[in-house]
Amino acid sequence: MKTILMSLILLGISNIAFSSEEINKEKAAHIDALMALKLEELAEVEIKLDDTFDVFDGLLRRQTVKVASGVKQDASNAPAITTVITDQDIEAMGARTLTEVLESVPNLHISYDFFNYAPMYVMRGVYSNFNPQILIMINGLPIKDLHSGNPNTRGINFPVHSVQRIEIIRGPGSALYGADALAGAINIIIKTAEELKETEIGARTGSFDTHGGWVVHGSKLQGVDVAAMVNYSSENGHNELIIQDYQSALDQRFKTNASHAPSKPSLGRDTLDIRLDISKISEKTGTWRMQASQHQVFNAGTGAGPAQAIDQVGENKVDIKDLVLSWQSPSLGKSWLLGAELAFTDRFWTSHDMQLYPNGAFGGQYPIGFNASAGIAEQDLRFNFNSTYKGFENHVVRMGTGYFHGDQHEVWQKTNWLYPPQNPPLPYGGQLVDISDTPFIFQSEETRKNHYIFLQDAWHFKDNWELTLGGRFDSYSDFGETFNLRGALVWQIKNNLTAKVLYGEAFRAPSFQELYNVYNPLALGNRGLKPETFKTWELAFDWRPHQTLHTGLNFYVFDWKDAIAFLSPTNTLGSETQQGGLVARTAQNMGETIKGHGVELEMRWKVNARSSLLFNYALQRVKQSSVDWGNYPQQDAYVRWDWLFYPDWYLNTQLNWISDRERPFGDPRQKLKGYAALDLTVRHKNIKNSQWNFAFGVKNLLNQSMFEPSPGPDQAGVIRIPNDLPLAGRSLFAEIRYKF
Repeated sequence: MKTILMSLILLGISNIAFSSEEINKEKAAHIDALMALKLEELAEVEIKLDDTFDVFDGLLRRQTVKVASGVKQDASNAPAITTVITDQDIEAMGARTLTEVLESVPNLHISYDFFNYAPMYVMRGVYSNFNPQILIMINGLPIKDLHSGNPNTRGINFPVHSVQRIEIIRGPGSALYGADALAGAINIIIKTAEELKETEIGARTGSFDTHGGWVVHGSKLQGVDVAAMVNYSSENGHNELIIQDYQSALDQRFKTNASHAPSKPSLGRDTLDIRLDISKISEKTGTWRMQASQHQVFNAGTGAGPAQAIDQVGENKVDIKDLVLSWQSPSLGKSWLLGAELAFTDRFWTSHDMQLYPNGAFGGQYPIGFNASAGIAEQDLRFNFNSTYKGFENHVVRMGTGYFHGDQHEVWQKTNWLYPPQNPPLPYGGQLVDISDTPFIFQSEETRKNHYIFLQDAWHFKDNWELTLGGRFDSYSDFGETFNLRGALVWQIKNNLTAKVLYGEAFRAPSFQELYNVYNPLALGNRGLKPETFKTWELAFDWRPHQTLHTGLNFYVFDWKDAIAFLSPTNTLGSETQQGGLVARTAQNMGETIKGHGVELEMRWKVNARSSLLFNYALQRVKQSSVDWGNYPQQDAYVRWDWLFYPDWYLNTQLNWISDRERPFGDPRQKLKGYAALDLTVRHKNIKNSQWNFAFGVKNLLNQSMFEPSPGPDQAGVIRIPNDLPLAGRSLFAEIRYKF
């Protein structure tokens, strides 16, 4: 058997080296013959061939994607550079959260913000402190908030046990999805009743007091598909230390000892995620679907603190409720397909008893700390209508329109450092005073309205050639209008080789904190902001030199204009405002165009019937005025090896390598060292018969010291956390699942 396996591997490799069709046909015949012989031999061995093929052939199966055009199509021919992560991939990784899964995507690096240690999804080197330049959706519904413009209220600990697949676009997506699909778009697709078909219960425990459990269920009741999911998790956060924080510098200045550093960041949190999905399919009335969910985060720490001074008492709470009603028509004749969706989101975020600076801050002026409690309540209403028309020969036309109404209807705040004059006057540093509904609140209550219309045509104008052109017009109530185009020329050179030339435009809407922050000691808004814009050219090749090998090679360049940043007075566009004795930065559009370029290489290889190898590598450069943009990895690589080493036992090995990161202009620190995180997962399951599935593993096996960049100097020239943000060291986990 070993001889046959080696022959197959050697023949597969040698097949790549020759281009003659005659030779390839002979080798294909030889492989077929060997495969037939192999089937006869392996029929007697303990590991059944059909079982192993079920495991590893799925990793090489041609994937369809919808995220690239709104229509399901082969990912190789889609008018975008895409990545698909299946539930099989997620299970093999031993991943618990969305952030753990997305590290496997080519040229997507997960960094972290100092506040809450919120994940920052850095696609193709597009790095910013609040990181709203990538759009994340759940079943097509954007999960960003109005306040920050990013998905961090959910992305911190979003569970993946109920995820069926994740589809990713690398590159602009505003011509399809509107605002914030700047550097890319990610759509998380949740399992339906049809995909579940049973009940699964699971539990997981691990280092750092991490534990949790879930139940997912799918069934058909009187012709109606019902899927229900509940997931709970709790964690205390890793034990790596922040050596110095901003209060450490203030202690040196005021000759005090108020800082909590060295101390671990405050990363504990509990998460509850509940989902219900009900759908009805009818040949006469089409598909009706109702999705309801609630996502709660509570007892959540503030990371390295809201002012980069460790806060050991502040707690965050998030409560998000979604209701989505959708309808898709049955086929109207052979030409029309209609769809409509109505979505409502109620979102509440609050931080209680935050200590921006600890007890005794500023030379004892704040004996009980420089404190605040604050909260924001938002409600979003979305409606969209779309249609697909195939009545024109060789054309697939999509068009649609929609409306969004976002209402930040409640902002509340209590502080002991800024409040309206009192009678008698109250000194700074005392008990918290409620300043809600006064002109002194940190952010005003605002609304946003957005109308849009889009049109896209995919024209199969010649055998093996397809041209996709599209555009979307958006009108916003708070900053104006924008129009974004896309174009894709796809040439299927051979059945196993495709080339693409892609052009895309995108924009990012200024967030409410960038527009409307007022009496805020850390960052002030600017109502005159313009949206960020992005233009990208891409050249991509998708090649399957053998049925067991899939490769991709992509080149891209982009221009990023009017990037928004909170700038200090030392910047030419910056300004300063005194707030409670401190100097706050102001949001500004940066004048110089930021330019980037890079190359991405990816490969998936089914080495043999018992193992599979995934590899990707990215090289990128992002510069402004010939100066490196900084904080992003200029190179990164990911390797994953799956191995069925014994009947029903699987070993998954992952290596995630991040190169050194340059500092941005004005940051005098040495470049931030890279790291290589090695993870191992061992899983036992019988994919056909067993109800039990259990795994154990280790993250960061070699206990590497890993850091993500902290912000550079503030307006006074102080680097508040000089030694950067530490990530978790070695950790262990164990997991068990049962299906019935």
